[in-house]
Amino acid sequence: MQIFNGPARYRWLFLFCFILSCTVLVWGTGQVEGSGSPVNTAFAICIIQTIIIAYLLIRQRHTSSSNPALSKTIKFEDNLIHAANTLILGLDIKGNVTLINPAAQKITGYSESELKGKNWFHILIPEGNYQVLWQGFHHFLNHGLPKLCENQIITKAGNIRTISWSHNKIEQDGKLVGTISIGIDITKRKRAEKLLKESEEKYKEIIDGTPDIRYRTDLAGNIIFISKAVQRLTGYSVEEITGNNITRLYLYPKERNKILAILKEKGVLSDHEVRLKRKGGSFWWAASNSQLLKDQKGNVIGVEGIIRDITRRKVAENSLKKNEERLRLALEGTNTGLYEWYPETDETYFSPTFFTMLGYEPDMFAQNYQTWADLLHPEDRSIAEKFVKNVNDEQMDFFEHRFRMRLKGGGYRWILSIGSVVRRGKKGQNRRIIGIHVDITDRKKAADRLRDSEMRMRAIFDQTFQFMALLSPEGNLLTQNRFSLEFINAKESDVQGKPFWETPWWRHSEEEQVKLKQTLKEVASGEYISYEATNMSASGGLHYIDCSFRPIFDAGGELLYLCAEGKDITKRRKAQEARKKLEKQLHQAQKMEAIGTLAGGIAHDFNNILGAIIGFSELALEDIQKGDPARYSVDQVSKSAFRAKDLVKQILLFSRQGEQEMKPVRITPLVKEVLKLIRSTLQKNINVSERVLAENDQVMADPIQIHQIIMNLCTNSAHAMRKTGGTLTVILENTEVDQDFLMEFPNLAPGPHLKLQVNDSGHGIPDEVIDNIFEPFFTTKPRGEGTGLGLSVVHGIIKSHKGDIKVYSEPDKGTSIHILFPVLKKERLAIAKNDRPIPGGTEHILLVDDEIPLIESGKTALERLGYRVSVFSDSRLALEAFRKAPDEFDMVISDKAMPHMTGLGLSKKIIAIDPEKPIIMCTGFGDDLSLKEAEKTGIAAVLYKPVIKRELAETIRRIFDSLQKKEFK
Repeated sequence: MQIFNGPARYRWLFLFCFILSCTVLVWGTGQVEGSGSPVNTAFAICIIQTIIIAYLLIRQRHTSSSNPALSKTIKFEDNLIHAANTLILGLDIKGNVTLINPAAQKITGYSESELKGKNWFHILIPEGNYQVLWQGFHHFLNHGLPKLCENQIITKAGNIRTISWSHNKIEQDGKLVGTISIGIDITKRKRAEKLLKESEEKYKEIIDGTPDIRYRTDLAGNIIFISKAVQRLTGYSVEEITGNNITRLYLYPKERNKILAILKEKGVLSDHEVRLKRKGGSFWWAASNSQLLKDQKGNVIGVEGIIRDITRRKVAENSLKKNEERLRLALEGTNTGLYEWYPETDETYFSPTFFTMLGYEPDMFAQNYQTWADLLHPEDRSIAEKFVKNVNDEQMDFFEHRFRMRLKGGGYRWILSIGSVVRRGKKGQNRRIIGIHVDITDRKKAADRLRDSEMRMRAIFDQTFQFMALLSPEGNLLTQNRFSLEFINAKESDVQGKPFWETPWWRHSEEEQVKLKQTLKEVASGEYISYEATNMSASGGLHYIDCSFRPIFDAGGELLYLCAEGKDITKRRKAQEARKKLEKQLHQAQKMEAIGTLAGGIAHDFNNILGAIIGFSELALEDIQKGDPARYSVDQVSKSAFRAKDLVKQILLFSRQGEQEMKPVRITPLVKEVLKLIRSTLQKNINVSERVLAENDQVMADPIQIHQIIMNLCTNSAHAMRKTGGTLTVILENTEVDQDFLMEFPNLAPGPHLKLQVNDSGHGIPDEVIDNIFEPFFTTKPRGEGTGLGLSVVHGIIKSHKGDIKVYSEPDKGTSIHILFPVLKKERLAIAKNDRPIPGGTEHILLVDDEIPLIESGKTALERLGYRVSVFSDSRLALEAFRKAPDEFDMVISDKAMPHMTGLGLSKKIIAIDPEKPIIMCTGFGDDLSLKEAEKTGIAAVLYKPVIKRELAETIRRIFDSLQKKEFK
């Protein structure tokens, strides 16, 4: 084989080392995987390390010599590395891979070309372990420690493997050049260790959870393990008793010798009764189940077992024995029969009254089991005998059973048999039963009559669809009908015997409980009381109940019971509340619509004024040189006009007449942006919390307006907490609007919606003003701190987005505002375009507006952009000029609302003359003229006042450019 192509003295050394390493590696790895011993792993790695070191020494000797057989030696070394089953890894001092054998390549999943020359730590070490392992690598280079270590690597496939390494330094010409490491994949062993540990912990939890003591001792009886039950039964803690001899628990330590003798003879011990003592000195009875503990070779190494507390049973046995004679004497004076039976031998004893109560003489029958069986009614015999068998099989300690027995003169009497198993064998079998026979015939007949009567009354009681209950004079629940229990999904045992006010019907309200308790006191004094209360159903729904309570007296006037009745009137109440809400919402909608119409009209006229102010301000700023004192004043005028423009925009939004850029918008980024902005402005005593829970947060909306809503609501909430501090919470989540939801939000359409919730812990909103908060100019803020338009604008925006808003608030308890928008299916959002420079042109424009300041500022602005402009303040004169020379004008820009002839009328007549002539319509009403309506008329674009220079210039240029493209085509 080529692997032995080296010098003869080294070939034998390699052969010996190779065989030894393979043997040790197989044995050591097997021990590691089987026992999980890290010592065996280290031993195996050390042997392999010896071989590799020998290999490196030989390689160094031959590399430095001029031996002509060098190539054969190198080939021998390469074959040795290639044949190794362990990971062999060479690193330079920078951590770059210089050597990696096929075994390492197989484990990592990387080929030699993918790793050689690359940094091992960057590629194969998990990110969280990188820093620690890199520092450890340098520590080994500097100090030579640790030589053995374990760490995780991440394979090319993304799997985590655990490798046990042995490291060696490599020096060349006395200089450190890197390391050689040998590794073994111990991933399976680590996983097995983890599973074993988890299994042991789980087993210990199960053991500690049992009521019996579980223990384990060595051969000398010293306790090496004991469960936590020892503290409950003996008073000793686990720590106190562990390490002590188990005889410390015995009342008589010599009893353990008897147990050991039985164990040595039989190997196991079952239910051996023994007396043990507690920490305080008292003793208790225990049943011990034990067995010998052996090692894997079958050698006895100790004892393990279970100790069960049987004190109560032993006390009962002793007490029964002491009272046996007294009981027999007592029964002789009554019409009660006594029996005693030993099932194993059928030895039986019947007292004389056992037979005389049936009319027989005591000496007429044999004393055995068959006598009893023969006297049973034929229909009851099989059932009774089966019951006796169950007493034996199921190890019942106490029992009672009813059957009929034959009388001497014919006929049968009902007998109640009550018995007890007073002795059992080692295997739990019954050895002695003692009991009595009681004639219950008369009692049973009376009980049957009473049961029939109760069943009839109960059927009536349970079939009613009202809540009914019978209480004791103290108010404890005695019984209730089925409808009441089904309402709270409870059993009779869950509620009977409890004070009525503490039962689940009233659990939702402490106030209701106090009121009910006081009511029952008054009813117990003889009053009849009725009132409307609330109950909580099993599903958590609150129901309105019409309750009534009355006392029930006997013939002598003594109070026997309190009767409680209730009728669910929730549907009726909700119908009444829904009607009131609808009436209130209709009134509010009518009022808001009227105010909106008024606000829209005012805003239109104000926009014309603002248009002139903004237009001339822009012109003035272009004319005034920088540094001129007048420029500051004009700039302030311009800024104020733009603020006024925003105020008008808010008014238009409130009246739902403002311009909206509706498009698919994600709400989550807007919420985060507002909260990021508002955090920097809030006082230190106000905390901000956000819970974004929505998977789909995309709605059709104007992002600027949604931003305005969130900012407005957060600002209002912060203002409400400015004195006392608190928490501002913004929640975004998906919800489904169903029929129940529409009771609260009747303006929504059923389906998936996005709910935006803004909560604060501020002073709240008083009841007397909460209905006015959406009215324009209404505010509770001091003069100068608010315009009163904030919430009215919010209301207008939400309605225009087909959403709805609801405000919940209580004084001194904070406010919660809920807003719902219909959601869209998830889709990619469009990216807004960047602003472009203001464009100009040389075309001839016809400008028409009845406001002189607007046409003057507009003419100047357009001329400065290079356009030729003709202006008219009368739409009739403008039409006449166009008729005379339609080709002279390239575009018409007209106001919509003008006297004598509106902008729409002018546009229609111009289009009739020249259908291709582009027209731009300026308006102050967004709802009066939509873009779709304008397109139907033939209008090219619609601009909303006040129109600023950039907006007008870009619209003009866009229209001209589109016309040129059409002509070119």
